[in-house]
Amino acid sequence: MNSQINGAVMNIEYFQSILVRLNQLEQLVNNHAARSDANIVDMRSYINQKMRVLNNNIRVFGGSIEGSFRAQEANTGRQLHRMNTQTMSSIEPLQSTNMATLSHNPRSLIELWREFQFGVDGRKPASHFTTRERNNRTGGIKQKFYRRKIIWDTVSHLVRSGFTAEGAIAKIRQVYGQHTSVGKIIQKIRRDRHIYNESGGYHPNLV
Repeated sequence: MNSQINGAVMNIEYFQSILVRLNQLEQLVNNHAARSDANIVDMRSYINQKMRVLNNNIRVFGGSIEGSFRAQEANTGRQLHRMNTQTMSSIEPLQSTNMATLSHNPRSLIELWREFQFGVDGRKPASHFTTRERNNRTGGIKQKFYRRKIIWDTVSHLVRSGFTAEGAIAKIRQVYGQHTSVGKIIQKIRRDRHIYNESGGYHPNLV
């Protein structure tokens, strides 16, 4: 009788261990899926933005020689006088004339991190800004910098914990939503800075 009971207990423990491993496997698969989804969403947003810029410039150039003059201006910094004011204002610069500036409206976390690490459109990486450049109020640079710094600090925190930059971004997306806008994520992280003081100001799932 005792041997039967012991056998039944062993079987229960065996199946429980299988269930535990299955749950762990399911969590691992879900985490990988969430990471892939986050990367796809951010990359799609980045590509769409660049395609809009490209299409806009092509339409403005109209296939004319003015396009080559515009490219030359971007490379040399010399303003051309053959294009009227309306045309010039509708073109997004191919290269920033001021290296220590920030992009207008990054639509993905990947693009925001790239701006910090490498710079975008010929700009200086935000991580290399001097104190004076960070605090430059021209064009709202100071406000943009310290608002985006919330994301940069969070990604850096996760990278120091062992994540890759892509993994850190996927983790942030997992916590705050796969389709949440960059602006709303910044707001939520800022809110968490006040709520989770004991964990360094980070959401418990980001510690």
